[in-house]
Amino acid sequence: MNLRWRQKGWLGLAACLAAVGGIEGGAAAAVPSVEIVKPVAPIELPGVVIPDIVIKPVKGADVSLVWSWMSDGGSIADPSGPATAAADGTVYLTYNAVSIFGDALGKAIAFGYDGKPKWSADLPAPLLGPAVAAPDGTLYASVGTAGGDGAIVAVGADGKRKWSSAGRGGAKAKLVLGTDGTVYATEGDGTLSAIRPEDGSEKWRLGALFAGTPRIAIAPDGTLYVAGGGDTLASVTPDGRTRWIYRATRTIKAGPAVGPDGSVYIATDDRKVHAVTPAGSLQWRFALVGNPVSLAAAADGTLYAAAADPALYAVAPDGKGKWKAAVTAASADIAVGKDGMVYMLADDGRASAFDPADGHMRWRYGLGTPNGVVAPGVGRDGTVYAVATQGVKLGVYALRIKASSIVLNKTKQSLAMGGTTRLSAIVSPVDATNKQVAWTSSNAAIAAVDDEGNVKGVSPGTAIVAARSDDGGLIADCEVTVMAVAGGGTGGNGSGAWPGSGSGAGSDAGSSSNPSFSDTKDHWASKEIERAFAMKIVKGYPDGTFRPEGGVTRAEFAVMLMNALQNGTAGQALAFEDRSRIPAWAAAAISRAVALGIVGGYPDGTFRPAANVNHAEMAAMTFKASGLPPAAEAATAYEDDADIPDWARGAVSAAEKSGIIVVGGRTDGDFAPGAFATRAEAAAWIVRMLDAAGRK
Repeated sequence: MNLRWRQKGWLGLAACLAAVGGIEGGAAAAVPSVEIVKPVAPIELPGVVIPDIVIKPVKGADVSLVWSWMSDGGSIADPSGPATAAADGTVYLTYNAVSIFGDALGKAIAFGYDGKPKWSADLPAPLLGPAVAAPDGTLYASVGTAGGDGAIVAVGADGKRKWSSAGRGGAKAKLVLGTDGTVYATEGDGTLSAIRPEDGSEKWRLGALFAGTPRIAIAPDGTLYVAGGGDTLASVTPDGRTRWIYRATRTIKAGPAVGPDGSVYIATDDRKVHAVTPAGSLQWRFALVGNPVSLAAAADGTLYAAAADPALYAVAPDGKGKWKAAVTAASADIAVGKDGMVYMLADDGRASAFDPADGHMRWRYGLGTPNGVVAPGVGRDGTVYAVATQGVKLGVYALRIKASSIVLNKTKQSLAMGGTTRLSAIVSPVDATNKQVAWTSSNAAIAAVDDEGNVKGVSPGTAIVAARSDDGGLIADCEVTVMAVAGGGTGGNGSGAWPGSGSGAGSDAGSSSNPSFSDTKDHWASKEIERAFAMKIVKGYPDGTFRPEGGVTRAEFAVMLMNALQNGTAGQALAFEDRSRIPAWAAAAISRAVALGIVGGYPDGTFRPAANVNHAEMAAMTFKASGLPPAAEAATAYEDDADIPDWARGAVSAAEKSGIIVVGGRTDGDFAPGAFATRAEAAAWIVRMLDAAGRK
């Protein structure tokens, strides 16, 4: 940037705005490279007001606290912002330690993915705003004193300070990283600056335009959007040129947030969300019921708005409301995960995850009754890091849907020397946060395996190839026999069945004359499991277990049902959009179930064979398979009857009255329609269904 524009450009623009006062669109030509965009007239555009319909949360996955950390309480801990996670899984927390005399010291602490502290560092001054972590693990933080000079500090992935850009005004807003690593900061006087990440030197600086500290968001193409404390939104190029100015005519209370197409969103004090094009014109406005709290844009273009109703809104890219969900209390910023899941941490200490499809609550976790919370941070794998203060102590809580089981698509495999096969590991539940696995071979000189599960026969013999889940260290294995002569082939293990599905899974525990499994003796469903095994509905695993609390996929449950019915119905050609993902061992059963009207797909045309089946889905499928008449009264006696979706209510009512449903060993209490079914429940429901239908 040239010095003349640096000194005069923004000051000149400020003068022009002052000269025209509140008149929109005036004197734009007087400011080089700046276009003041006149908003459209304040009319309500078609389809932008969402009906006041609240989708009730339903019970979903069981989230777990995998680790937590609490400050020692020796001083008052005041968080500067959310915990932030780097690409390698390192989690950073920055906060001010305030003594009883009011003196503050900025601190940074780094945790490994497992929650173990890696290092802690004292910063040269108190923190002024949230820190941000770069992909290489460098942590950037703004420090200084209110009204005085400040600095941007860079701390390396090893905890050592790399540089400090001193002599700056206090950068109070959240720092933002550009696509090329440039650090962008705003100061209390409205100044915007770009800082080189390698040494902290300044690339350019734009003089004050806004009153107060501006907030920054960055688009995929590197364009900066800057919102001040008034009604003005500015678009700035990565090299420091102002492209346009948008006047909202009302005070901006939330945003900016940028969508994947470059659209930028703000929310004003008249409870309106504005969608502005990358060229600076208004696309649409959307009316909120409560005052805006925060905005966030997802990778699919959906805009999420938290408002003081209190509620969470989902708005499509065209401005039409998708859904509205009630929340327990007002919240700080919204966080959106890589998979589109939406997270909020409410003032009452409840962290919640909302399904982006319809807004139902996937899980909720209470942190107690904190006296302060900040927005949750989300790791690349979906782990949620909640930060809250309890008294004078500060805590960070890592929340994750833990992996509960892992199975392989094959438990035995024969290969010729030089032959190859592919093993795949299925980690349950389907929405487990971390599904990463590590592959190993007991003897790589016999059977070698790569990081993707590709196995190659090297020399004659037998080796065990195993997959170990990154989360929890769960292990599943396959016995690989390599033959010296051709004939082993590169295919599967005969039928290629899914272990435990009951469709011929090879030499598992059910192959002996004793149907008892090592882990079902004292289980509530032990009798039903033994009956289901004897009827060849289910099988066990090679280690002699049944794993009654393991999850059941939609494909597995369809196979179990068809094993139970055995009516010889011809299958129907599958037209699901994801039919190529239906495994061979399940295709015939699913096609028969479709022909019988027992199973169907989703509105988007998919079947989702690997998705865990929930109680509502399993009740509908089991009832259809029973052939029983519908219940005269669709109401149920379950305590959460109101949570049962309409499409499943009749089936749940009939199945309950027929004695089919057992949830976790109980026939009363909650039905939990959105909770994932277990293998024990699946076996018990099918056996009880056969009893009720008179097909013992």
